[in-house]
Order: sequence, then structure tokens, then C-alpha cells
Amino acid sequence: MANTVSKIIDLPSLKKNYNICPWNKQNIHAIYTYLEKPHWAPWLSFSEKGMKDMSLVFPEGQLVVEDKKGLPLAYASVNRVRWDDTVDTLPTWDEIAGDQVEQASYKNTYISKGNTLVIMCLTVHSMHQGKYLSAILIDEIKILARKLKVKHIISPFRPSAYGLYKQKHNDPGFKEYCRMIREDGLPIDTWLRILIRNGMKPLVVRDNSLVVEVSKAKFKKFRSSYNQGCWKELSPNIWECGEVGQWLIRGKKAVYKEPELFGKIPFY
Repeated sequence: MANTVSKIIDLPSLKKNYNICPWNKQNIHAIYTYLEKPHWAPWLSFSEKGMKDMSLVFPEGQLVVEDKKGLPLAYASVNRVRWDDTVDTLPTWDEIAGDQVEQASYKNTYISKGNTLVIMCLTVHSMHQGKYLSAILIDEIKILARKLKVKHIISPFRPSAYGLYKQKHNDPGFKEYCRMIREDGLPIDTWLRILIRNGMKPLVVRDNSLVVEVSKAKFKKFRSSYNQGCWKELSPNIWECGEVGQWLIRGKKAVYKEPELFGKIPFY
């Protein structure tokens, strides 16, 4: 489907209402406090230190949309790598990040002359969704891609509403959920609809793209403190948690595994 966002809104005019800039020493703490920590499960959240490192490794790729008072409303984190445009060689989220989420910094994976930008995360504050802030950030990433003369923009996209869908319906499986559409032909998932409207072309689903391993004690703490009411033991040692992935208990360890839909965003 062609990019339809530009047919709906005037992005250049909309951007004038905001300050769009790279992360810096002055705003990273606010981005972490106001956007990152409250909007992600504790095992899926970047650390503030990791975010500071990202801003040093690839400053142009860490973008924030602020209101005129400097309050962060949305952010994107991008890494730069090399990819041969072959679906079979697409890495996982963890491989692109270089570590589990909390330790991610891009220090060992960023390639200064890489031909591909990878959107690793894009977060919009819950109170400011529906204001085309995702479109603004994606457009800024397209501008950056042209400036850097890279060949591809890709991302391991995360249809976040899948976690809630599993709570209310029979689980169709991640791949089938990504294919499910409404009467208008657009995906049932809100995030996937936004991406399709911004020109995203689905490539492939990667199972176990993002994996987090913690102690069993820490897992129990997550269950008692996060998303209470959404935890469900499907079978012995396999747990749903209201998120895209599932937890598997292995002895004294708990492992969270999440599939993701890789997609490509044209920008020329």
C-alpha cells in the first residue's frame, strides 16, 4: 500500500508545532522518565545508561519530539548496520542491539558506514497518541536515511496490541494475527495500521527476536508488580503476561521470548 499519511496531513506544517531534535545530556533523563519507563514492561525497558550510550554511539539516530516547553512526547531509537537486502539474513532484535534490552547500547553493533537504518524502538506517550507523532518520527528517519545515503530502513516491528488480543480472544498465533485485517483492508493492529499508512512493506516474522532471561525470583516480582490480572499459566511453566511474548520457566531461570514482524520502509 502506498504511503497515505501525506494525503491525510501536512507533515511540514505539523512539525512546526514541535521541537524535533536528537537526544542530549539535557533531555535524556526526561525521555527515560516520561516516555521509556512508564510505557514499557520492566523487562522490555532500555536503561537510562544504555540510552545515554546510544546517544553517543549514533547521535543522529536518537530522535525526540518535544512540545514547545521541552516536554518529550515521543521518541525513536535507530541503529545503523549493514544488510544485504536478503530476508534470510535479517538479524534478530537482540543481534542488532548487541545485548538484551536493559544492557542495549549499540556499542558493538553500530557500523558507521552501514547501508541500513534499523528502527529499534518508537514510543509515543499515551496521552499524545493519535497526533501523528509516529508519522513525524518516521518522516525524520526517512530524511536522515537520505542524508546518510543508506539503502534501507528496516525494523523488527512489534504489534503491541497482540498481547491484549490474546487476553480477549483465542490466540490465532503471532503470524496469523499480523495478517488479520479489518473490513477496510487494513490490519486490526493499531501499530501495524500506522506503519502500513507510512509505507511499510512486511518482510518476515522472526520468532524469538527479542529474548530476556532473568532469575525466577525476579520473574515472580514482575508477576506481583506489573500488569496484574494479565498473567495466566497456559501450561506448566509457560506464562502469558499481557505482552507480545511469553515466559518459559527453566529451573531457577525465567526466559521471555518475543516474535517480531520485520518490515521495510521505502524512503526514495
